[in-house]
Amino acid sequence: MDARSIAINLANGTYKPVHIPDDEDLKVKEYIRMTNNFKKELKKIKQHILAYVLRPGYNYDGKSKWTIVHIKWLRNLEMNFIEKEILNEYLAQYDLLVDNLLNYCLYQHLYL
Repeated sequence: MDARSIAINLANGTYKPVHIPDDEDLKVKEYIRMTNNFKKELKKIKQHILAYVLRPGYNYDGKSKWTIVHIKWLRNLEMNFIEKEILNEYLAQYDLLVDNLLNYCLYQHLYL
């Protein structure tokens, strides 16, 4: 049955060429997977930060979140020592992910 299906498709020219990935293709695929995972992590950390500052009642009145102004607002929130330490740790993780993604995007632009 499979042989018949293959024969019919070959006769009709309905098969399309298939690209078999080489080692370099697989490396690029893993690289893209890594950057996508970092993007997901960045989205999660943003959600954690927003939820964290909303719980004690801090509400950003600006138009857009995750702009330079919004991040400056987050960094300048007046909180007690422990609350500020927690927020700073969240923001440090945010900064790390943003920096990594910028570096990876630059790398992709230059080398891929």
